[in-house]
Amino acid sequence: MPLSQQLCTMTAYPKNGYDATYLERYSKKMATDGAGGEQPSQIQTLTTAVCGSIEMKCEFNMDNLSKPELLTLLSIMEGELEARDLVIEALRARRNEAFIQERYGHYSLADPFLALQRDFESGGGEKGRRAVCASPIAVLEAVMAHCKRMQERMSAQLAAAESRQKKLEQEKAQLQSLQPEHRRLSAQLKDEREKNKHMVSMLVRECKQLSARVAEESQRFQELSARLQEEGRTSGRLGEELRAERQKGQQMEAEMEKQLWELDTEREQLRARLSREEARSAELREESDGLRRRVEELRTEREAPPPAAAAKAPPPAKEAAPKTHGFCRRGDRSSDLPGGRLSN
Repeated sequence: MPLSQQLCTMTAYPKNGYDATYLERYSKKMATDGAGGEQPSQIQTLTTAVCGSIEMKCEFNMDNLSKPELLTLLSIMEGELEARDLVIEALRARRNEAFIQERYGHYSLADPFLALQRDFESGGGEKGRRAVCASPIAVLEAVMAHCKRMQERMSAQLAAAESRQKKLEQEKAQLQSLQPEHRRLSAQLKDEREKNKHMVSMLVRECKQLSARVAEESQRFQELSARLQEEGRTSGRLGEELRAERQKGQQMEAEMEKQLWELDTEREQLRARLSREEARSAELREESDGLRRRVEELRTEREAPPPAAAAKAPPPAKEAAPKTHGFCRRGDRSSDLPGGRLSN
């Protein structure tokens, strides 16, 4: 158990509550600690017993002490001084008791011979005296030295605590001097916070509006995509129909070209046939003109024939008959033209 805890425990009890056994044990502990040179730590744990059943544990940081902690340490120092005085008084009482026990403990007051022996030994000097127990002078000196060291150490710690307290007061004054700037910055920060809140609310509102617009645009996009798919299917169907119609038109165009070629061929054939028929009709016309002139000549000769020439001339009917028959046959061939008419 550390010495500071023992001191704290001793200060928790009343002054009249110490017994001789506890004081002796405490004095021996202090002497042992003083002889060993034990150094307390910076953070000391102080345990106090209240009413003999409740224990309270507190820690002090020696580098940063507040005013209540300084007062607590001061009270602890006062308690240590009082405990030291109590220990000294108790040890003095023990010394007196040991001296009496050493001087008169082994004699019986009822025996006169023992009384004479006592008087004889008391006159013999201090050399022949037998010590019953160890002298507590060394213990008291060790306790006093230890208490002095503790007092010096606590004084140094108290001075350091006072210097730190002064430093803290200076820092507090500096902090108070910085309070207006802190208030100004706090007000500015509050204004900025209000502005940021306003901006955030505006951004949230715009975000909601944009999300609503995005939802509408997505719905519209879905509708347009559905319409586009439907129109794509319709355009595909129309494209197939258009390709079918195109193929059909190409087939009809090919058929029309074929028919036109056939018509052109037939027209050329008809033109050639027409030219042949015109040439034949011109020949027939010339032949008919020649026959008409021949008929006129024959008619003229028939109306006035000379007697000598009438016997020599052949009959005209026999020559004209085959030619007339051939003319009719050519006329029948010319009737094969389109329309059943001859070209003039």
